[in-house]
This record gives sequence, C-alpha cells and structure tokens, in this order.
Amino acid sequence: MTQFESSFSFRRTALAIAVCAVCVPAIAQTKVEETTVGVGVVATTPSQGDRAQFGQYNGLGSGRSTLGLIDIDYTLRDEEAGAWMDIKGVNLLGDNRSLSLLRKSPDGWKLSVSYDDLVRFDPNAVNTALVDAGSSSPRVVNALPGLGNVSELHLSTKRTNVGLGFAKWVSPAMQVELSANAERKQGARLFGIGMTCPSTIAPGCIGTTAISTGAATLLLPEPTDATHSQFEARLNYSFEKLRFNVGYYGSFYRNSNAFLSPTILGSLNNALGTLLPLSSGLQSILAQPISLAPDNQSHQIDLTGSYDLTSTTRATARWARTHSSQLATFAGPSLATAPAGLGSLGGDVLTTSAKLGLHSRPLSRLTLLADVRYDNRDDNTPIAEYNVVGTGASAIRWTNRGRPFQKTRGKMQANWQFDSDYRGSVGADYEAIDRGVLTPTGAVFGVSALRQRTTERTLNAELRRRLAEDLTLAAR
Repeated sequence: MTQFESSFSFRRTALAIAVCAVCVPAIAQTKVEETTVGVGVVATTPSQGDRAQFGQYNGLGSGRSTLGLIDIDYTLRDEEAGAWMDIKGVNLLGDNRSLSLLRKSPDGWKLSVSYDDLVRFDPNAVNTALVDAGSSSPRVVNALPGLGNVSELHLSTKRTNVGLGFAKWVSPAMQVELSANAERKQGARLFGIGMTCPSTIAPGCIGTTAISTGAATLLLPEPTDATHSQFEARLNYSFEKLRFNVGYYGSFYRNSNAFLSPTILGSLNNALGTLLPLSSGLQSILAQPISLAPDNQSHQIDLTGSYDLTSTTRATARWARTHSSQLATFAGPSLATAPAGLGSLGGDVLTTSAKLGLHSRPLSRLTLLADVRYDNRDDNTPIAEYNVVGTGASAIRWTNRGRPFQKTRGKMQANWQFDSDYRGSVGADYEAIDRGVLTPTGAVFGVSALRQRTTERTLNAELRRRLAEDLTLAAR
C-alpha cells in the first residue's frame, strides 16, 4: 500500500488582525480561529483476495484499489466570552467517515452532534449458486457443472450512527445532561443451518441411504436491517460535602427481519457432489423459519452519590433498577408449534443492583476500605412448551428455562504503609450466590449437577516490597 497525505492550515489570531488593521482604532480581539485541511490518497497494488484481511475496515474491501482522503479540523473560540466551537471531519470521502460538531456557550450549555459510517467487508468470499443471498427469503439452488450459475459472493455490513448531546448548567451546583443515539446496521453476514438424520428431536427424519441423502449443511447468510436507539437523561448535583447524580437510560432494538425463511429443493448434492433426493422429513426440517434477533427494550433508573463524613472519610452509594422485556410477536414467523395461548415470549426481567462503600484514611499510613454489593435478577418470563416431538404419551416435551439470580458480596480491607518500600494489607471477602430453582422441564433428558446456593469466605494478607522503580515483590 502506498499512502500520500499533506495538510495545510489557516490561523487568524488577535495579533494578525491588529497588524492588518493598524490604522483602525484599537479594539480588544479575543477570538482565535484555526482551520486544518488534510488531503491524501491511498493506493494498493495486490488483488482484492490478497488484501482481504487488510481491507475489512479501510474501504478497500469492495474491489477498490485507490481511495481519496480528506480530513477537516475547524476551531473557533472566544476566550473572553467563553464560547467554543469545534468541527471535525475524518475520511470524508471514504466508507468509514466521521463528522462531529461541538458547541459551547458562555451561558453554560454545550451541544454536540455526530455522524459516523462504518463498513465492514467480510474477508471470506464464497462461491455459491444461492439466489437472493442476504435477503430473508433465499432460495437454495443446485450448483451443477455446466449450468454456469455459480458466482462469487462478497458480504458486508454497514453501520450508520447519529448522535446528539446537550448539557446545561442550571446553577453553579446543578447540571442537566441529555443524549440520544441511533445506529442502523444493514447488510448480511455469514450464517447457515445444518441437519443430520436420524435425530432424537426429529424421529421422522430418515438417515442417508444409497438413493437419498439424510444430511445437509447450507449457506444462508443472515440478513441484517436493524436499528438500536439509546436515550439518556441525567441530573448532576454537587454540594460542599454531598455529590449525587440521578439518571434514566433507555435502549430500544428493532429488527426489520424477524425470521429467515429459506426455500429448499427436494434434491441436494451429497458430500461427493452427487445430486440425490432428500430423505423423508429432511426437507421440511430445513425449510422451517429461523428466528433472528427479536425486538427488545430496556429501561433503567439509577442513583449514585457520595458524602464526606469527615475530612478523611467518604461514604459512597449506588442503586439501579432495570426492566428488560422481549415481546416480539410469534405471528411474523408463523410458528405452528408456538405454545397455545401465547402470542409472544413475554420476556420480562427485572434487575436490581445496590452498593454501599466506605473509604477512610484516619492516619497518614493507614487506609481502610469496606463495601457491600447486592445484585438480584427476577426472571418473570412465562414457562411454556416450545418443543414437542411426537404425539400422545410418547411425545418428548421441553420448555424454556427461568434464570433468576441473586448475589451478595462484601469486602473489608486495611492497608498500612510501613515506609516508602514496604506496604502490608489484610482483608476479608464474602460472596453468596442463589441461582434459583432449576426448571426441570428445560432439558430434554439427562441430569446436571448444579448447586442452587453457594457461599465463599476468604481471608487474605499481603506484604509488598518495591525492589526498584519498575519492580515490586509481593507475598501472600
């Protein structure tokens, strides 16, 4: 690769303005304006296949051998008024471009706007006869010699991100922050399905015979067209001894492709390349819709703060509560085996986290630390039969699995600095985990040993000596 780049800048300062306006009455100039423009070109000589790994993210993975470069950096600040503006653009002619604006006002507010593109080219090229590759309804076609229906498939994904942020000092002690971010991802990535018959989960599927094939591995690139939006609002407050912030965070994921529904032929090539009919039951299994990442959302509120009990002791606290849900409907994929009476998974998870801490330095050589943390996850997702194989009393049935979780952790530690070279510490740790009751219907068969509750207590002591500026010896 050969890269040439140069830059030039323009700068307008108070001194330059004064020199040019020597005959004009003197006026105080406090504005500084700087502009930098970078121009360059990138050229590559190897073929696309030889530089596949190198070209994943630099815009040269799509068969291009040359790429122009333009970067812009503009700054305007008024030091007396307290105003500031920055405009930055990186790789504006490429696929992976970035443009941002930052504006600060003397009134105590700040505004930021950003736009980013990121394209990733898969370094693996695939020779395939697949029709409509990268869509939600691909068609598997036999690749036979002489048909000329095989082509080279190059997959890529593109992320486009737009961000907006705003902050305002309401008073000398209080600040409000707002931000919004949305990212859209489009394209396709390597993906596939496979099945080998016979199988305990598909007893009607017949294995390979002399006249039919009972196994298949198919390339089905996963289509991507999803948007992830994030919103955050935060209030920061600072007193003489008390500091805290309270905030809200929301995450929303929306996928335009709820499922992948392939069209499978009745005959496929076996491992030796011979075209044979599919064994009984295999075609219907391979043609089932495949669920893709479903729509979901999450909301969190949190409170973080600290308080100076004395000049040498500070207490800290944090509390957060998050509600996550996944309510994507089953109607899109038309799941014939969906549990009766359920239109969606009904995913509902409530997470609570709390932490208390204390840090003190009563003596110049003594430091004391103590904290306790509690995490709890309530999984309220309904348990239902999502898999039923067979009929009647001999049918094999299993459900989804509940995943509650609770953890409590505590820590106490004392550190003593003997001198500039020796430091000692003693401490105790405690951890208790409750994994909830295992859902027995969540497994098809077999038994797994899993402790529901575990408790650990640890005592530790350490002596540390500094042997050199960049070498330390520790004994525990």
